[in-house]
Amino acid sequence: MRFTVRAMLGLVLAAAGAVWSLQGLGLFPGQSFMNGRLEWTIIGAIAIVAGLGMVTGERRRDGPG
Repeated sequence: MRFTVRAMLGLVLAAAGAVWSLQGLGLFPGQSFMNGRLEWTIIGAIAIVAGLGMVTGERRRDGPG
């Protein structure tokens, strides 16, 4: 599988979503306006799903190998 720009952006979006979700749950260290806020947990989860969807969609479009 060759990685395209879309797949790379999908991975970045999924990673950012993971950070946002952890902050929303209060599990990510540091002081932030996002810590302990349910809306950031939800936004992060949506970003993870969207990012992984971009990667999966790109793999299917690119074909095997």
